[in-house]
Amino acid sequence: MLLTQKLPTMHFSLKWRSGILSLFLLAFTLFTAYAQERTVTGTVSSEDLGPLPGVNIVIQGSTQGAVTDLNGHYSIDVPGPDAVLVFSFIVIQPLRYQLAIRRSLIRLLSPT
Repeated sequence: MLLTQKLPTMHFSLKWRSGILSLFLLAFTLFTAYAQERTVTGTVSSEDLGPLPGVNIVIQGSTQGAVTDLNGHYSIDVPGPDAVLVFSFIVIQPLRYQLAIRRSLIRLLSPT
């Protein structure tokens, strides 16, 4: 016995297919953007002075930065996990901090 009947096929309209494709591309773009950028937060303090307000924090090689508040807290959006943060304070030499070391409390030591 030969199969002479055609199996039913599902036809989606062009509008429906383009909507699904657009949704997939949007989800992929958002996932990629989320994976690359993140917010780093923490506290900058000194061994003898405690929390340090007014410490400048800049992403090395860019002009994007932040400043610590009165309690030494900061929050900065970084482009990826390989970013290097540069911390500088008027009386302390600049300190470079690699983000791969995941600590949120940073102690600035005065040069000896």
